[in-house]
Amino acid sequence: MLLNLVCFLIGYCTALLVMYVMSLGEAVHILRTVMRNSAFILAHVDQVYKEAQLYRSKAIDESSLSMREKINRKTLDRNIMREMKKAAIKGYLDQWPESFQNLLEFKDWESMIKYVEGQSRKIRRRRYD
Repeated sequence: MLLNLVCFLIGYCTALLVMYVMSLGEAVHILRTVMRNSAFILAHVDQVYKEAQLYRSKAIDESSLSMREKINRKTLDRNIMREMKKAAIKGYLDQWPESFQNLLEFKDWESMIKYVEGQSRKIRRRRYD
């Protein structure tokens, strides 16, 4: 009877340990997926904003504003874009769980863009293989 109880407790503890390790692995997988998808979304928003900025720049060039005003508006657009990038990455990194900091593949905008390009190459290779 005592032997059965000890075997049951050992099996129960082993099952709990295995379930914990598996759930931790699933959490890591989910966080990596969230990181990749978030990086793709941020890069896409950046690309769309750059296209809108290009149209805005053309409209500014065709407007009847003085050259100084045109330069000021374009400079303002560039500054807004730079600050938007900083705020997006800062907000993303602030929300990332502290205990999983070692999973982060990027810490700033440029490294995020490199990460997205690398992931895009992997996806393209998988499609064509």
